Amino acid sequence: MKKIICLLMVILAISSVNAQKLYDDNFKKNRFAIDLGIGSAKGANGIFDLGVRYQKNFLPYLSWDAIGIKAMVDTDYFDELWTHTLLQAMTGVRGTSPCFYKNMSGYVALDAGYGYHIENDYGGVCCEFNLGLNLCKNVYVGYALNFQKANVETYVMGEVYSNDMKAKTHSLRIGFIF
Repeated sequence: MKKIICLLMVILAISSVNAQKLYDDNFKKNRFAIDLGIGSAKGANGIFDLGVRYQKNFLPYLSWDAIGIKAMVDTDYFDELWTHTLLQAMTGVRGTSPCFYKNMSGYVALDAGYGYHIENDYGGVCCEFNLGLNLCKNVYVGYALNFQKANVETYVMGEVYSNDMKAKTHSLRIGFIF
């Protein structure tokens, strides 16, 4: 875990040296991003998440996260990655502030969609709130709060039991946007 944090800090230090305007005169209307995150959740020692998204920019300060796909896994089950993974597909809106210091800007995003847990075979509504800082044109860091809700049915001796499952994760993220 310490090695991952050190690697993220080195990447942030290198990228902040080359800070550029977030949106120049030729800002891109279509962008792709990769998110890497580490965090925590109740009942887990740690969470690792990896996501990709397609972003459609309408204005320099307003965009649509058209589709985002994310995989989250408890760090205790990292060796059994594909069976203990929570997959989420989301869409939402993203707002960016004007540049304020060395061409850095802030951002806030709200996404919603559907999540599916592979091992336990259940799915439900998910929502995520992001808040962060665009360090330069291609690198950003931030905080994400993710909610997942599902109705889980279990069968015991022929009886069906229905329970509501709720999960909340907190993550620190670094992202790369192209």
